[in-house]
Amino acid sequence: ALVFIFSMEDLGAPIGLSGAFGEGLHQKIMSFYVYDEFRRGIGTIEQVHPSIYAIAVLMLTIAIIIFLMIKKYVSMRSYAMLSKGGRWSPRVRRLGLKGSIAATIFLLMVSISASFPQIGVVILALTNWAISGTLPTRFTLEFLSQLAMKRDVIQSITNSLFYSSIATFFMVLVGTSAAYVISRRKIPGRDALDVLVTMPVAIPGIIVAVGYLLFFATTFSLTPLDPFINPGLLLIFSYSVRRLPFSARSIFAGFQQVHVSLEEAALNLGASRVRTFFTIAIPLIITNVLSGSLLSLVYSMNEVSTSITLSNLNPSQGPITYYMSRVIYASGAVGTVSVAAALGILLMIAQVISISISNYIFKQKVAFLGV
Repeated sequence: ALVFIFSMEDLGAPIGLSGAFGEGLHQKIMSFYVYDEFRRGIGTIEQVHPSIYAIAVLMLTIAIIIFLMIKKYVSMRSYAMLSKGGRWSPRVRRLGLKGSIAATIFLLMVSISASFPQIGVVILALTNWAISGTLPTRFTLEFLSQLAMKRDVIQSITNSLFYSSIATFFMVLVGTSAAYVISRRKIPGRDALDVLVTMPVAIPGIIVAVGYLLFFATTFSLTPLDPFINPGLLLIFSYSVRRLPFSARSIFAGFQQVHVSLEEAALNLGASRVRTFFTIAIPLIITNVLSGSLLSLVYSMNEVSTSITLSNLNPSQGPITYYMSRVIYASGAVGTVSVAAALGILLMIAQVISISISNYIFKQKVAFLGV
């Protein structure tokens, strides 16, 4: 379901293909159509055809329906445990020699095929492919060095780290509070809060960007929240909303795996609910908090739709993904697309590191780690 939703709302691929090949089938999708119309209508929103709003609502409706169906299915099971600690030793059924060879070949082919885009980005950033013609002829670190030397590139990296770090703080704060209320408090509206917290994962990024743009440009015109003056604040807001489910669901999963009786025992011994929360609940789910915040940080840096749409209003406040889109569109300048590839390597490294750390933490969370 998530693969379908993310594929439907993806905007990075059609924008990149448009910069490389111009017009084509890659522009005949809903997300790009909405983005392109609003891009042309920047400053003159009234000229946007009403059919664009209908397409946006259609995208939102499809995504929400699929999201609610999956959420209903997941909520039908309980995942709580009464114990913590001890390594999990499952019984493993090993394949025979022929099965192992066949599985290895199949997985190797799938992995290589899926890695073609990343391989191309690495070659583009580390060679003179962009300026040599058909094939690369020499290895170079020129484009990677621009990540630390070119002022515009440094500014975009700084912007991304700043926006994403602040957004992650808010995501952890809101996500922890909401997850605790949803999993532990029997209050009216708890289910509505659960839907509200997790719904952003089903909302296409272009819809979030356009919604913020229309709302803040009309309600807070000529104020620090005006996106035409300071889109950086809106980027923080949009990151906080778009990636909140990464933190909230990770923390909620931690609460699901910690049985409420552990907290009830502390309450029965006289501890306050606040003390129980910080001394019992939080230490038991700290790995979930760390994993969720790390993924939220990296995926905020990788955010494309909202970054590109809102940063068009003030390019100097644009993050990495916006700078990459500008470079790709300006690929007529010799070698500029390789700078975008170098930034792509930076984002890939950050994402691989975050996922690896997150996987390591989750693998060890049932082991004896002192929590």
